[in-house]
Parts: sequence; structure tokens; C-alpha cells
Amino acid sequence: MSSGAEPESGGPCRVFYALWPTAAVRDAFTARIQTLAAAAPARWVPPENLHLTLWFVGPVAPATLQRLLNAPAMPGAGFMLAFARLRYHRRRQLLWVEPECPVPAWSALISRLVEWAGPEVKARDPHSPFPHVTLARKLVLSAPLPSAVEPVTWPVDSVALVESVLQLSGPPRYRVLRRWSLCSMPAAGSMK
Repeated sequence: MSSGAEPESGGPCRVFYALWPTAAVRDAFTARIQTLAAAAPARWVPPENLHLTLWFVGPVAPATLQRLLNAPAMPGAGFMLAFARLRYHRRRQLLWVEPECPVPAWSALISRLVEWAGPEVKARDPHSPFPHVTLARKLVLSAPLPSAVEPVTWPVDSVALVESVLQLSGPPRYRVLRRWSLCSMPAAGSMK
């Protein structure tokens, strides 16, 4: 377990659970972005914003946030993700990288996370059907990109609760509020 920053406001706070990269993983993704950035103009994700969203919870009241921050343990065991497949959504102008094959540990982690978070948070459906890291927004391609990049291997060993602070202009600012090491699943209801 590691502590992070205090939320910025005393009111509702927009939060999400994420995998937050180590410096080595962030540098590897940044290197892939630098290689691709010459191909087309885009709003490339800055290195400090690279992450993998597990579950965007949304706005939570201060009492709920405090309960989430005080959770003693995170369910699940560590696993590996290897990102090598590039995907582009032309209509949404998004570019992301994803693993080449299904990752059963991913789905299991999200299921345990939803159960672990408690009933008032559990009602919010997690919309993360597959693991991916967004590399660019507002990308308009004039020529196809390669379908694969040199793999980025990410040893997943922790989960973070992150605050999303919206800015008047530019991308949101993300603040890690707390990080938990993945461990054995705690007893049901241990967060309540």
C-alpha cells in the first residue's frame, strides 16, 4: 500500500481505478509514441498521463471517496500484459495499443474490483472491455500505420485510485490518490 495525494476539492471528486505505469513502462510507451508521432499530427498523450483505466467510477461524494481510500487491501494477484497491437478508430480519431490476445486476469481483476468497491460504487458499470493504453486523440491519418509495434511488457503488480481533474483547456490532469499492491483477495465485504 502506498499513499498518494489528497483530492483537490472538498466536494465530489471524479475518480477511476487504473494501472499506473512504472518509469520503465512509461518510457517504453513514450518511445512508441515518439516513433509514431512523425506519421501524423495528433494530440499525443503526454508521458505523465499514460495509464490503463480499469474502471472509471465517476464523481463520488467525499464520504465514499474516504471509504475507498481507506481500503486495507486490493483483491487479485499480479500478472503480465504485453502491448503490441495498434488500433485506430477513425470516427473517434483515437489511437491505442492493446495486447495481442485475451487476458483472463484482466476480466477477473475488474470483476473482483467491482465486488470489492462496495454497493454504492458497484452500481456504476465498468466499461473497460479490454486492456488498452490510449496513445493519441484527434489523430487524422493520411496513410496507414503499422498494425503492430515493438511490444511493451507491463508487469502488473498494483492498482491505483486516480483523481481526474478537468482543465479549462488541454487534457485532464491525473493525480494518484492511493496505490495498492495486488494481493490475495480479502474477505467479502472487507471495505464496508
